[in-house]
Amino acid sequence: MKLLANGLLLAATAASLAGGVLLIIRHSDAGGMEIVLPTPGGQPATATGGQSGEIKVYVTGGVAAPGVYAVEAGSRLEDVIEAAGGLTGDADPEAVNLAVRVKDEQRWHVPRVGESAAAAPAAGRSASGKIDLNSASARDLEELPGIGAVKAQSIVAYREANGPFSRIEDLLGVRGIGPATIESIQDLIDVR
Repeated sequence: MKLLANGLLLAATAASLAGGVLLIIRHSDAGGMEIVLPTPGGQPATATGGQSGEIKVYVTGGVAAPGVYAVEAGSRLEDVIEAAGGLTGDADPEAVNLAVRVKDEQRWHVPRVGESAAAAPAAGRSASGKIDLNSASARDLEELPGIGAVKAQSIVAYREANGPFSRIEDLLGVRGIGPATIESIQDLIDVR
């Protein structure tokens, strides 16, 4: 009898808790909840893996006021350009993806009409043209000698799980990458 009473009490508690969560979700303005997970760097990350809080992005080229701008994490390049006073009349908005999400410490260049695309480093590359381990996509990383699709994805997954690389040698923590691999690509990569 006591076991049955405890079971009923546990079931009633679970039902009440579930009902409370459902009530909160239904009455929230956003229509749902955001799950925030801890990250090794101490800053929370959203359930999608992005940083939360404020980030800083450097924008140059065809914007009214080039410079470093603070925006909310998850912002798009369009938001950074708006913070920089918008595009100038000679800017070429077709040359950049305004919908791309920006990341902390990135540099974006909005070319002017007729300006060579080579005048600005591509996303995932540093100003020196090297591939930046902290912003490169798996596709960018596959350009490196000895880095195929699997290793490139492992680098991205490691970065997402452990936070940004602070030095090139941190690649040793990625499964399948050893000292020989690092030696063969160290002149082609950068950590910003």
